[in-house]
Amino acid sequence: MKKNLLLLSFWLLPLLIWAQAPAGYYTNADGKSGAELKTALFGIIGNHTVRSYDNLWTDFQTTDKKANGKVWDMYSDIPGGTPAYEYTFVTDQCGNYSGENNCYNREHSFPKSWFAEATPMYSDLFHLYPTDGYVNGKRSNYIFGEVSSATWQSTNGSMLGTADPTTNLTGTVFEPIDTYKGDFARTYFYMATCYEDKITGWASIATEAQQILAGNSYPAYKEAYVQLLLKWAQSDPVSQKEIDRNNAVYGIQKNRNPYIDHPEYAEYVWGGQTPSGVSISALALTPEFPNETNTVSLSATVIGKTTISVVKLKWGNTPAMESTEIAMTKTTGDTYQTATPIPAQALNTTVYYSVFAQDVDGGSSTTITKTYKVGNSLVISNLTTTPTAPNETNTVLISAKVNSATALNSVTLFWGLTATPTTEIAMSTTGGDIYTATIPAQAVSAKVYYYISATNTTPATEKSTTESYTVANSVAPTNLLSEDFVSCLPSDWLAYSVASNKNWACVSNAFEINGFGGDVASEDWLITKKVDATNYKSIALSFKVKTKFTDANYPNTLTVCYSTDYSGTGNPNTATWNKLTYTVPASNSNAYVSSGNIDLTSLEGKQFYIGFKYVSSGTTAGSASLWGVDDILLVGTSTVTNQAPTISAVVHTPTSPAVGTNVTYSANVTDADGSISSVSLNYGQDPTSLDQSATMTLTSGNTYSATVEFPNVTKLYYEVEATDNLNLATTSATITVTAATTTNQAPTISNISVTPSTPQQGASITIGATATDSDGSIAVVNVLHGTSADNLINSLTMILVSGSNYSTTVTAPQASTLFFKVETMDNLGLKTTSEIQTVNLTTGVEQTAKDIVTLYPNPATNELAISLANHSGAKVGIYELTGKQVAQKMVASGETIDISALRNGIYMVRIETGNTVITKKITVSR
Repeated sequence: MKKNLLLLSFWLLPLLIWAQAPAGYYTNADGKSGAELKTALFGIIGNHTVRSYDNLWTDFQTTDKKANGKVWDMYSDIPGGTPAYEYTFVTDQCGNYSGENNCYNREHSFPKSWFAEATPMYSDLFHLYPTDGYVNGKRSNYIFGEVSSATWQSTNGSMLGTADPTTNLTGTVFEPIDTYKGDFARTYFYMATCYEDKITGWASIATEAQQILAGNSYPAYKEAYVQLLLKWAQSDPVSQKEIDRNNAVYGIQKNRNPYIDHPEYAEYVWGGQTPSGVSISALALTPEFPNETNTVSLSATVIGKTTISVVKLKWGNTPAMESTEIAMTKTTGDTYQTATPIPAQALNTTVYYSVFAQDVDGGSSTTITKTYKVGNSLVISNLTTTPTAPNETNTVLISAKVNSATALNSVTLFWGLTATPTTEIAMSTTGGDIYTATIPAQAVSAKVYYYISATNTTPATEKSTTESYTVANSVAPTNLLSEDFVSCLPSDWLAYSVASNKNWACVSNAFEINGFGGDVASEDWLITKKVDATNYKSIALSFKVKTKFTDANYPNTLTVCYSTDYSGTGNPNTATWNKLTYTVPASNSNAYVSSGNIDLTSLEGKQFYIGFKYVSSGTTAGSASLWGVDDILLVGTSTVTNQAPTISAVVHTPTSPAVGTNVTYSANVTDADGSISSVSLNYGQDPTSLDQSATMTLTSGNTYSATVEFPNVTKLYYEVEATDNLNLATTSATITVTAATTTNQAPTISNISVTPSTPQQGASITIGATATDSDGSIAVVNVLHGTSADNLINSLTMILVSGSNYSTTVTAPQASTLFFKVETMDNLGLKTTSEIQTVNLTTGVEQTAKDIVTLYPNPATNELAISLANHSGAKVGIYELTGKQVAQKMVASGETIDISALRNGIYMVRIETGNTVITKKITVSR
């Protein structure tokens, strides 16, 4: 999971335990690298507690819980945003699913088929995550990779599609979002380490795994895949999510993922790094995907225990020929850049390179050899069709991304109805690198082939692969006839024997005939009910058929035919029958096969019968065979215009909901000539822009419903939208929901307290209060304070300490009185303010033992005499009533203090004698 991390050198990283591994947990790994380190880690984590697969549902509630208590699903989560859906533990467990947002299940991020579903891998929490069931099904057992052309995308941007060729992977791959690529990379590092003793044999188990597994214990993965995993681990550093999950799994399985605790281990094991004190990381090519016109620069981050003395790039065109060296110089921070670039190379050339660095103490490190392949200066990718499943009414927009290092001369779409399309259409762009062109609408079932060709000024020419789509019918086919013989022969069908005492008969949910042992050679018919295709086109017939035993007349022993003039009763030979061609099963095979689709377009708009005519050449072995038919299906496409769905009885309950309550919206939805595909609730605060939606599900009969929490608004607008099986949609009228009219109750303030009750000036005062809200919640509680009732200029936020009790600390001013009031606001913005409170402040002088000190004269003019009983001297301070000290002197008993500089007024005199502090008040008057 991605976040910003302070870059630390790898020699410091062993000091940093990212998660909370026990002290000494990784001691046996210290100082090791490569295969040796991997084996040491295997010894540390390989032996762990094995969970049952059923336990995982409970474990996920500890290991994969979001802060809001929902399931942390990396296939639907949108970090920093709002996901399209979230799951609740237990109640949303799969179950069946038909799309996203149905349920969550247990995803083997390292597919279980790769290790033949063996224990303990099958239930190892470190590679099992809770994910959306539908996305999990889409991911299937495809490898993780990077997609160049997506065929499917989840709501959070996870993609299924063709592998990016620059990653040296082929075929279909699944790409998670960037935020979680590091999570999955560290998962794969864990699997190769924890099961070092088993992974060697996995490459021979599953086809998909063979592309990435090396068939050995080290490096375990093929070099190209190692590079991809390292790139993902570097670009998406360890997150708090991973740290928390690592700790949680440790509490369950009693082992850890070392690549989360120590991210540098991945570089030590697979990245060529060593704990030498020199770290090389963050290798970056410019450009990232060079073509034949580009020179290539490289930068890297190099850190050492001591000063780095040498950094250089080694490169060549074979792994053994990295003989050309280019010095790298320091630019900013710890970043080094090649002094000169690698020269431009020919198209499709593979360049091998590594970085060497050494410090002044001789410590050095060399990265593993990395590669890049020189691509075309012209790349065509991301071919898409809009719509994705066109029918005969649709023109088809072809879109492609065309990247060129130099100016483009042309971008052309070639299309046609053969595998070598020749019709040309110039493609256009509105800016950027997306080019489009439109193919005209084509007939139903037509297969349209297309590719894109582009040229630039390099000069280079690039041609995409040839893609195709088949034109669908805008009207879904209707079953004109469908019979599986579960109830044997329907009453409107006919079994008619022209010759022999043998007849078609119902056997094991099928219909069979066998002329063996008959009185004469057989001619027996099985005839369907009359098929009415008056309003249908694109008619097709299919069925299952088998034969057993032999007849010299094979394969002409069963003829399938149709008649438009048969009466429906009596001898079928009185009518005209037309023979149909079907796939005949092998003689004496005794196994049902499909007849294939039999084209009956000649019967469009007609009424007809289908007949199965059985004959035998005799009645004995070798002259009479058994034939059976089953699952007879005849379909056609209606020529009648599709009718839109009907929406009625749209209601919401309750009719006037309170804010925050659940509102159930329901509607009756039907389709007269098809079926309902989907029903959605569209809602929002603006009737012209219903910007939120929820899926409505079938609850009973034709009633669909959805439940949504009512937001903090006075009015909400909604409509119901229904789509039928032919994608024809109907939308209801917009309906207004008015929130219940309730008067918000103001919050209350009580139990205001001050501690201490008689504080000194400058002391800390704790002010407490109780704040409650009977119909909502408290949003904030503040204390406003100052030195007068009309000057409460200072504000402090009170902190919730327990229950409804709030508290804060105020520093008492140098004044005789502190004035304050408490103010609170509820969740709807309604405020309550207490009465102004006062706190009398002292100067800190105890008013005791007044008899031992006498001040005179009082009132005084220019001098003040002090008489001390039983004390030889005292420290005297004179203060204004604001607390400001204006005079101070050590005096003996009977000694005077000059107060001629004081203005007329009242002053406080503080006398310290031994352990006694006395406060007196004097008046200066002249």
